[in-house]
Amino acid sequence: MEKGVLKRAIILGYCVSILLVVTYVPWKVVGQNENGFFTNLYQGYSFAFSPPIPSASIIDLNFVILEIIALTAFAVACFVMRNTIKMIIDRIK
Repeated sequence: MEKGVLKRAIILGYCVSILLVVTYVPWKVVGQNENGFFTNLYQGYSFAFSPPIPSASIIDLNFVILEIIALTAFAVACFVMRNTIKMIIDRIK
């Protein structure tokens, strides 16, 4: 394997994953139940420019931030272990 190919693949995969996370987002509707408490009603995932309920849905930013943190941790782990990954790929060949 050429030098730097795995590093570029990890960085490209991270960038594509972040792009997907910020364009295909989770939605929620904040509502009030019968006791007067506010609750989050989760609506699932949809593209950022097409909410499930256009006038009431908002993006669940907490979950988006959590996904970005998880992807960053995974990318850093892959980046740190790239020499081990490279050795495994070379043994398979």
